[in-house]
Formats: sequence, structure tokens, C-alpha cells
Amino acid sequence: HNQPGLGGTLYSGLSGTLCSGIRGTSCSGTGGTITPESVAHFEPVYPAGILLLLNGVLHIVEYINKSISPGRIGILVFGVIYIITGLLIFNKKRYSVYLGLIIPIIGMTLSIIKFGVPELISLSALFKLIGLIVICCCGYILINQKTLK
Repeated sequence: HNQPGLGGTLYSGLSGTLCSGIRGTSCSGTGGTITPESVAHFEPVYPAGILLLLNGVLHIVEYINKSISPGRIGILVFGVIYIITGLLIFNKKRYSVYLGLIIPIIGMTLSIIKFGVPELISLSALFKLIGLIVICCCGYILINQKTLK
């Protein structure tokens, strides 16, 4: 009844509960609860990498859909940088996590300087939200994960 999902988690279709499948554990015998052992093995590199890849793709889509305007090429450049950084994060090296922390900060800062504060419901606001989540994930990794190379 359990189906593999993203990031090593399993979803129990019958009970509708989310349970941990991280590092080989499964829902069987846990009653559908998240155990302290599974939380200890949570690796925020996966959400950070996936969100950076998503942010990069969205930047490229924005570049394609945007009419000729100043700053358009910057959107494409940062889209490519986000995709490369997102891919690098999956190798779990310390430098890539630092890139995942620094690149979104630079992108958000330059965007706010160039375009100002975005409207609440806009693609630019979504870029900022994704960037903030990535920054939090990478900060968490750097503070709590001593196993990075």
C-alpha cells in the first residue's frame, strides 16, 4: 500500500498519512508516524536542490515569455546559474551548499535593486519565496550537518 515519493518518503494511500521512508525505513510497524530516527536522517539537500532546479526552470520560462525589456538577459543568466547550482547541491559537498546559500541572496538582492519589491501575487514573488526556502534549507544544512565534505 505504500508508494515511493520524492525525497525518500512514502505515502500510505489507505490511511492517507505521511510516514518516513528515509534511509530504508518504511511505514510498516510505525503506525504511520514519523519516528525520531527518521527525522534525524532528514536531508534538506533534496528540497534545496529541487527548488533551485524549479527556480531555474521558472526563470528560463520567464525569459521566454517576457517581451524585450532591460534585465531580460539577467533572468536567463540566473536561470542557468540556479539550474547548475541545483544540480551541484545533490553532490552534498560543502561548497555547493554555500553556493545554494549565496546565489539566491545575490539573485534576490539584484532583482530588488533592478525591479523593486514585487507584487504579492507574481512570478517574481514566487522566485523570492523559493529563494528564501532554499536559503533556510542550506543554512540548516551548514549548521546541523557535520558530514559534508
